Amino acid sequence: MPGSSEEGMTEDDWNHVVNINLTEAFQGCRAVGPHLLERGQGSVINISGWASFRGRPGYSAYDAAKAGIMRFTETVSQEWAPFGVRVNAVAPGLFPDPDQMSAEAYQTRQDDAKGRVPLGRIGELKEPGYLCVFLASPAASYITGQTWAVDGGISIKHP
Repeated sequence: MPGSSEEGMTEDDWNHVVNINLTEAFQGCRAVGPHLLERGQGSVINISGWASFRGRPGYSAYDAAKAGIMRFTETVSQEWAPFGVRVNAVAPGLFPDPDQMSAEAYQTRQDDAKGRVPLGRIGELKEPGYLCVFLASPAASYITGQTWAVDGGISIKHP
């Protein structure tokens, strides 16, 4: 059974994870798409995760949903490119928020990253934002259908 325990996950659990992580990307594109297509220009940036690039035991729904965002982004980019609308995705890695945890917990995450992340650290929250600004800018006017990892290399590191 897929899931994180011997019993596996329920269908409700699966649907919850997929709805939050994949269906909301569809809903966002459905909401803004008509406006961008009518204007004949624009940029959509979906947020995926480094799980787009590899599956992990115990995370079947989450990893499938994140990979789904990558494929959804590729497909919608092809559908909307003739209208001048670009669609890309950003796949953040480990970005714990220091304001949402104790200093000790944050340091533990930082120490753990030294062994797991090729660049040896967790990301700063502003780093995916920098990429989003670039992707939305005219400097990225020839980029569409791509999922960009901002993860210190963790998506390419093998266990």
